[in-house]
Amino acid sequence: MQDKIIASYLWTKTRRIKSADLEWFSQYPDLSFHEWKQVIQNPGLKHYLQQNQDYYKIAQEELLHLSQKAYRYTYWGQKDYIRTFLDLEHPPLFYIYKGDLKLLDLLKISVVGSRKPSQAAISWMQSDFYYYLKSVCPTVVSGAAVGIDQISHELAVKTGCGIVAVLPSGLEAVYPTSYSRFIEQGYDRSLFLSEYSINEKMHKHYFHQRNRLIAALSPYLFIAEAKRRSGSLISARYAMDLGREIFVLPSCPTNYQRLGTLDLMYDGANPIRDYEDLRFFTVSR
Repeated sequence: MQDKIIASYLWTKTRRIKSADLEWFSQYPDLSFHEWKQVIQNPGLKHYLQQNQDYYKIAQEELLHLSQKAYRYTYWGQKDYIRTFLDLEHPPLFYIYKGDLKLLDLLKISVVGSRKPSQAAISWMQSDFYYYLKSVCPTVVSGAAVGIDQISHELAVKTGCGIVAVLPSGLEAVYPTSYSRFIEQGYDRSLFLSEYSINEKMHKHYFHQRNRLIAALSPYLFIAEAKRRSGSLISARYAMDLGREIFVLPSCPTNYQRLGTLDLMYDGANPIRDYEDLRFFTVSR
């Protein structure tokens, strides 16, 4: 069991940093999740790990640090592994989390949008989304980005709803740094998770990897505002592939900040006028 945990954790590190020093992992370049499952179930795993004792020791020390700092971790096959991640073609093999996993048993809605939202989008969030949270109180999932993501979590905390953040970095290298306030305030209805090692810095391609988890965590994805080339649309594509329901705020075709959400409406996303529409789609139907 311990060897499987160590191997899974090392995999989360090496598949991203691509270190040439890890000779053992060079036998398995760019393994997919499903291929790696076969490796960690290999009866000779302990022998393989012993080929890299230095990194084995480092992983042991880092995992000990996690337990001492009240972080938890899990990997594929364990009881606390989030089942909806298995809907993904490439689910995380191992991830670290802090907070209350039971929040994921409640009604959930993932929220993404512009990092520089218009005043109209902010006003809608502060009025209609606020009233939606007051009346339904779902768990709000986001990617912790500035703008719409953080506004959704501010409103969730204000109304006593649960928050779940999927970070594009390690839990002790929080990105963006402005999101650290949510972790530091000790809000008891919160869950923070990352598929990266604890001190892993943000990298650009981590955003795409994080977006697939945002889509997988909830049956609903709400996009308040998005341009045609944006991370929000990447989340939407993952949600579509997973059969999740997508909601968007409708907009005028001359508003370039919302052309992405307008395109999603043509692809079948549900237009949302007010909080009653959100309530209808997520609760009343």
